[in-house]
Amino acid sequence: MALELTLRTPLTLPVDLPGFAPCRHRNRSVTELARTSVLVGNRSYEIGELFAISGSSQDLLWRWQGDLRHAHRLGQDLQEGCIHVAGSIGRHTGADMQGGRIEIQGDAGDWLGAEMVGGQILVRGHAGDLVGAAYRGAPQGMTGGSIIVLGNAGHEVGRAMRRG
Repeated sequence: MALELTLRTPLTLPVDLPGFAPCRHRNRSVTELARTSVLVGNRSYEIGELFAISGSSQDLLWRWQGDLRHAHRLGQDLQEGCIHVAGSIGRHTGADMQGGRIEIQGDAGDWLGAEMVGGQILVRGHAGDLVGAAYRGAPQGMTGGSIIVLGNAGHEVGRAMRRG
């Protein structure tokens, strides 16, 4: 049974979700996950205050629902598992990703899959700038994996990309 995370109210401030990936929280209960702290603007909140959470994290399939354009770094460093987003997602999604799969039913922000080394990202909408690119000052961007954008993508897609 997949883990379902449904947005309670629309996000107006940036929400930072680094390391919030199925492989990192595999053995945690829904109650423990709900107590995980995330940064909203410049304040810390529990993820359960922002999202209704149900299901099980054991499955390694997480389904996020809602407009998450202000949610950033979801799936960063993902190694295994699947993240499905029913809506749009913010910047740095799948950055430094090593494995697993991210599927986005809406649009994706800038730096999608930046410096990723493995895994798959599928965007059924549009993507922002610097998809699969290197961060400023880094010698190379994406070195493995695949990013498929079915809509349009912004500027500097694959900047300093090496393979992938």
